[in-house]
Amino acid sequence: MFGLNRSTLVRGRALAFVRTVSVLRDWRRLVESGDAAQAGEVALALAEQPFTDVLSAMRRYRDLPNASVIMRGAEVVEALADPRLGSGSRTRVTGRR
Repeated sequence: MFGLNRSTLVRGRALAFVRTVSVLRDWRRLVESGDAAQAGEVALALAEQPFTDVLSAMRRYRDLPNASVIMRGAEVVEALADPRLGSGSRTRVTGRR
């Protein structure tokens, strides 16, 4: 419907998934190292990326059994569940979790 499953959009979402996984790993490492400024920039970029619906879907599915397999690692699932990720407007980093 509305042409949302055209091959170019399907491919775009698939590539967005790969990028989102990578960015979530990067964000998590920045948070853990205490780099609030850079973590905030990364969270904002993640929230405002094209195909942000991919991030929304990942958040919805993070609690499913085997989510870490589907999402390429527990680190990604933990990042999705971290309340500091928020909506991406600002990352609250107060030290290591």
